[in-house]
Amino acid sequence: YLLALHLTRSRPAALLAGLLYAFSPYQFYHFSQLQLINIGWLPLTLLFLDRYWTRGRPRDGFLLAFCVASQTLSAFYYGFQVVLIIGLYLVIQVLTRPARARYRRLGQGVAWLALAALLIAPFALPYLEVRAGLGLERSLQEAFDSSASLAEYAVPPDGNPLHGGLVQALGLTGGRLFVGIAPLTLAAIGFYAWPRRARHGVSRAFLLAAGTLALVLALGPSLKLTPDDAGRLTLPFAWLFAHVPGMTVIRAPIRFSVTVFLMLALAAAAGLGWVLRRIRRPVLQAAAWGLLVVVCLVENSLGHEVFSVQAMPALDPAPPVYAWLAAQPQQAIVELPLSSDMATAPSGPTGTDAFQAWPDYNTMRYQYFNLAHWQPSIDGFSGFRPPHHRELGLTLASFPDDRSVTLLRGLGVQTIVVHSQLMEAVQPGRAAALQSRIEQTPGLAHGQDFGTDWVYRVLPAAAAPITGHFWSADTGHAALILASQDRAGTVIRPGAAIQVVGSWQPEGSELLQSFTVSPALPLIVGEGSVVSLALPRPVTPGRYTLRLRAEAAGWTITPYEHTIEMMADAAPTQVLPIRAEMFPATRHLTPGETQVTLAWRLLDRPAGDASVSLKLHDATGQVISASDVALGGSFDLVREWRPGLVVTTTHTIRLPADAAGLYQFETILYRPNDATHYLLLDAQGEPVASLRWPVAVRRHGTQTSPLPPPAPLAVFEPGLYLVGFTAQPPLATGQAFGLTMAWVAENAPDTSYTLFAHLVDPAGNIVAQQDQQPLHGQYPTSVWEPGEVVSDTLAIDIPGALGGQTVCLRLGLYDAATSTRPARRDTQGDFWQPKTCWTLP
Repeated sequence: YLLALHLTRSRPAALLAGLLYAFSPYQFYHFSQLQLINIGWLPLTLLFLDRYWTRGRPRDGFLLAFCVASQTLSAFYYGFQVVLIIGLYLVIQVLTRPARARYRRLGQGVAWLALAALLIAPFALPYLEVRAGLGLERSLQEAFDSSASLAEYAVPPDGNPLHGGLVQALGLTGGRLFVGIAPLTLAAIGFYAWPRRARHGVSRAFLLAAGTLALVLALGPSLKLTPDDAGRLTLPFAWLFAHVPGMTVIRAPIRFSVTVFLMLALAAAAGLGWVLRRIRRPVLQAAAWGLLVVVCLVENSLGHEVFSVQAMPALDPAPPVYAWLAAQPQQAIVELPLSSDMATAPSGPTGTDAFQAWPDYNTMRYQYFNLAHWQPSIDGFSGFRPPHHRELGLTLASFPDDRSVTLLRGLGVQTIVVHSQLMEAVQPGRAAALQSRIEQTPGLAHGQDFGTDWVYRVLPAAAAPITGHFWSADTGHAALILASQDRAGTVIRPGAAIQVVGSWQPEGSELLQSFTVSPALPLIVGEGSVVSLALPRPVTPGRYTLRLRAEAAGWTITPYEHTIEMMADAAPTQVLPIRAEMFPATRHLTPGETQVTLAWRLLDRPAGDASVSLKLHDATGQVISASDVALGGSFDLVREWRPGLVVTTTHTIRLPADAAGLYQFETILYRPNDATHYLLLDAQGEPVASLRWPVAVRRHGTQTSPLPPPAPLAVFEPGLYLVGFTAQPPLATGQAFGLTMAWVAENAPDTSYTLFAHLVDPAGNIVAQQDQQPLHGQYPTSVWEPGEVVSDTLAIDIPGALGGQTVCLRLGLYDAATSTRPARRDTQGDFWQPKTCWTLP
């Protein structure tokens, strides 16, 4: 009102401007954000800026500085708009005013703005410190998601009393920023009628430039015609976001709409003043003014309830627990239940009620009562969530387990306040169960109770050391794998950093491409925590030596050197903190459809979704069957992970009817949205690309024998029984000596033994032989099932010189890797020999 009165000299017009600005649709959508509806300082900034520029009075300069500081401290978003308005105003004045006057006034104005900066600094410096320590940065995608579209300015809300019916009839989406037909018409008249020369310095060019630039910035990184539009044209915001310091904290460009509505209100006031001056009779002037005001306000109406009011509890006197905290020495505290991530222990991967979320307003309530005691807390509520905020809530969801207590201790928490009535309101019985667990948890001690608010103390303990080693793939992607020597983990304080110093050295060259990276660290290091390293890649493909070392006080990280053949195009690779815990005894398949179950142990909390690919290869490497399923299925691995969590995946494998012999399973993990290949950690903590293991396919109707088999011919030490034997000696010269053996195993031995059949002369010398893995290598002893009868046929080629000689046969097995034969369990020796000998033809 005051600004428009200064510009138009018309109280009715100024009142309309105030109503349009204060009750714009933008304001109604931000009633829940107190800082964002505090926009009164922006027009006052322009008012005192113009008064100081045109009059030069120190009082106006001081008020300018005060309003700049007040609007900036209300919300830093509006600080950018203060800069926009002041900058455009000064640029236009410098370009249009006489040189001597403009530079003198400009110098004086800079001094008053410096005063504003001094008023802002005590609040901005801690903000900047937190921003640097917690990485307060927004992404361009976030800015795009929270930017305005043209339709939101042009289309009325569907509940609007004047236009809502038409909007619904046309099937349009209602706009949050509808400027209104009447205000826009008055603004067009006002822009046309704006005086070319006036006592003030707010020109038509300024109105047009400020309104247009604010509108373009509100549209964000790229132009959206509708809220669901994918973006059509890159806009200046994208360039400013990349090059102007501070712009990366902007999540919602739509908030530049405040300046759009300010310029619209000023132009509409000028238009109304022009209309009223052309109406002679006061009664008609009043009627016209009233009608236009009503129309403008109705057009701004959303047509439905937009907020409700709830009373807050009293701070004075504060609840007893907060009065007690106020009397304590300064100490870090945490209040439970914590945020929306405070949950009960999960019921498991197949549970229907795996967790119970708590409302966000608990955290806001804690912050409100912080005004009564001023103790620092490790959690809060804000439009920006620091990198470890979610991990904090997820870890404390299982409080008081070892990991959550370790986390609190590592963050310096000394006092825990449990609000049992909040827990009981959401889940009856939860508080009593929690109290019982806390009393049994080492490291926690009961403090005192204040009715339903319980206080506990965290006892100090030494932190376990952290060790680490590097790893890199042939694609050039690398990771730092950290491990804590405490099974509960070790906390890395927020803001802690390490530097990884490395170099690429081309083969045959002394030149080094050196670099330094500072990776984002986890909040708590568990049994196997993986830190991805964004290393710069050599531009030219070739063979390189990669060297890495870490500078981290108190950590033991092994230096690394590895030679890599760098390719031009390399698929992304990442390492997951997941280990294949076990494979059930799926060592045999039969033709048809079979269910295979794998088990995975998650060493640490994964960063996102993963899928499991299981493939079955035949002896030639061809894929016979494949199955892809999500790791954990519908189980939320990120939210519901707990130390030691094991999840299973079940795969359907289909084999053709004629399948038989030795096959091989291969399993890999990948990210489903972009096919990033995940690597697993083996038992030594080293990444592996895939897991492979053999499996035997048996035909239907395989014969079995009871254990132990009745009347075996021979029993070898690993529990291998020779239970059958037939011989087919040659009937004519040039034929082979054939024989068939039948074996039964008590248990599948770890060793894959080689079967042998020797023909020996009467003195025991070998004259011919045949050695082979069972079924020509397709069915090794390591995959035999207990009680399964395995028949194998061998053929011994007979040299021609042996004609007419007498030979004897002996059978056995040996370990090809060590050339050792297992001893017989039933008698002495390491082979079996039938009683019959044969004369060769």
